[in-house]
Amino acid sequence: MRYTFNPMADPDPVLASLLKSRLELLDLSLRNPLLNYRPSVRRGVEIVDEKSAQVFDALLLQEGSLRFHHTKESAPGAEEDEFTPGTLGTGEANLASSLATPYTRETLGERLRETHADAWLSLQERGANTLFLALGMLRWREEEPSTPDRLAPILLVPAKLERKSARAQWALAAADEDPGVNLSLAEKLRAAYGLSLPVDPPLETLEDLEKLFAAVEHAVAERPGWGVMRDRMALGFFGFGKFLMYRDLDPANWPAERSPARHDVLAGLLRDGFRDRGGVDATKSLDVVRPPGPTMEVMDCDSSQAEALAEVAAGRHLVIQGPPGTGKSQTISNLIAEAVYAGKKVLFVAEKLAALEVVERRLRNIGLGELCLELHSDKSSKKEVTSELARTLASGRPEAPPEAALVEGLEALRARLNAHATAVGTPVGSSGLAPFDAVGRLERLRPKALPRVPGAPMAEWPAARFEEALDRVEDLAAKLAEIGTPARHPFDGCGLTEWLPGDREKIDAALAAAAAATRAARDAAAELAKAFGAEPARDAGELEAWLRVAALATAAPDLGGVPPIGESWTKNPTPFTQAVAALKTLTTRREKWGSRVIPQAWTADLLQARGDINADGSSWLKRLFSGRYKAAKRLVQGLSRPPIPKGPIELLETVDAVLEVQAATKDVEARAASARAYVGEKWKGADSSYEELGGLGDWAMKFRAAVLEGNLPPTLGGWVVGAW
Repeated sequence: MRYTFNPMADPDPVLASLLKSRLELLDLSLRNPLLNYRPSVRRGVEIVDEKSAQVFDALLLQEGSLRFHHTKESAPGAEEDEFTPGTLGTGEANLASSLATPYTRETLGERLRETHADAWLSLQERGANTLFLALGMLRWREEEPSTPDRLAPILLVPAKLERKSARAQWALAAADEDPGVNLSLAEKLRAAYGLSLPVDPPLETLEDLEKLFAAVEHAVAERPGWGVMRDRMALGFFGFGKFLMYRDLDPANWPAERSPARHDVLAGLLRDGFRDRGGVDATKSLDVVRPPGPTMEVMDCDSSQAEALAEVAAGRHLVIQGPPGTGKSQTISNLIAEAVYAGKKVLFVAEKLAALEVVERRLRNIGLGELCLELHSDKSSKKEVTSELARTLASGRPEAPPEAALVEGLEALRARLNAHATAVGTPVGSSGLAPFDAVGRLERLRPKALPRVPGAPMAEWPAARFEEALDRVEDLAAKLAEIGTPARHPFDGCGLTEWLPGDREKIDAALAAAAAATRAARDAAAELAKAFGAEPARDAGELEAWLRVAALATAAPDLGGVPPIGESWTKNPTPFTQAVAALKTLTTRREKWGSRVIPQAWTADLLQARGDINADGSSWLKRLFSGRYKAAKRLVQGLSRPPIPKGPIELLETVDAVLEVQAATKDVEARAASARAYVGEKWKGADSSYEELGGLGDWAMKFRAAVLEGNLPPTLGGWVVGAW
């Protein structure tokens, strides 16, 4: 008995939501290549002049492989690759062990490489093969008379591309999966046109293939302009995993006694929610809920992870969320181990292959890899699955460790840990403060070393005594904030306790010397400020600033013709530094080769000459008879100084050097405007000195840094703006 869903007669919200979700999985639009196949410009391979029945027999019935050959000639001068020449298409079947394709040798090789790379990436990331060989296509069109013809694959054969070496030919073989009818096409024809196609026919003989094509032809016979192209074949990418989900979620495919509305997970997700169903008593300790005996935590597990394991063991449904590195894969590994220990089966699915591999690797590293049957990527083939099952069964049942001794040891260890946790959480004496809280306060203070305070044992202090001590410490901190650090106080280290008559003379002499030095420094600073047309220093801080000004001024290069040193030197000096770098490149390369070529070489057009030397210089026979090589050689030698280059290598070296200088010259010229914005008349193009300009730039950026950091006197502000 099957369950039939009628949304009018059975308005169950679970079924209604399920139907809506199913429709979101279904793609019956023309964007789907299963309904509107169009050759890709980059990947996939069209197959021409072949018979579907022969290809079906070679790949599926004979379990062989087929190579490819091109049917278009390569352009003159094209490089050879690993594909041997093939026969031209004649309209007759060419199949022997090679499939005809409508490409040149080079295009065929590139498409096969791209196809293999994309198929491998899809298999690794998504765990599913999306490369199929389409055998036969339906030509169809929509109801409107102006719409173009569409092509839809009929039979899809899971395929793989392989080769023995990088220089070997690519071979096409059927993957270890069953071929199938295009289910998206069958659903499209059923839903839009009321046509019925076989969705699961036998495909074990050539007669079965013939019956399939005949059934499709019969189904569309009355549709004008429609037809079956039996021998239209293409290797391409098709994905119908979501369509398979669409079929699986059809309520009509469910037994009545197990309809979606009766499934507790679906009902909770789509209608009822997940109310409290008993689960774990929050008032009980996890140590009581999860004693060491019946638990199978095979990996490290913190309290939050242990709580999740307890909820699952109690029959609760839950969602575990957390950023990377919080132990989700560890929790999953523990869940799998406990479920298997309890005699349950576990299906672990993930969108990305990497998530599956992390959990599988964790289980394998702790000796539980035999629990896992991998069903992704190339591990999902029948051969791999059966061989893995046979290997696991042959390994026998593992020996169980002595559980009693293990549980006893775990209980003793847990008791020690719980005693420690209780101790650090219990207040000490009358203080009301637990060691855990005390350590937390110290961590916030981060002292370099704990101070040792003399007095009665603080463990016996009541809370009021702690508050009194804290007030005194806060008063001391306030005084220190007022007078500063004692070690930096002017009288720190002063040990005088008596005043002698001779001390006064010494102090007076020291003060007189300090006053004289201060006057000299002030006078010098005043002269310096006068030279800059600014106010003199008013205190020691401004005096130090004027000294920095003097250091900058004495180090300044010739700034004649240079624009004001403005904000651009700080915010974006890159255009200037790039211009100096380009100038340095030009100067060094021109100096290196200036003695090897005459000045006219810097403006000569040598691109054609380089091409001629490169094309005909590799063979002595070509050099002997090539007129263009000889002309290019004469041109380069005419621009060279002794020793004159003779062979093709020396000629190319000379040409490349000249072309590099020409390119560097253009680069310098292109940066002229941006460089002049910084240094004005100092920029003289290719004749500029990159060392002089580099030094000017270094000084300008130091000057701007001093301005921004406030290391110049405030009275210098107007002068800074207008000086340069």
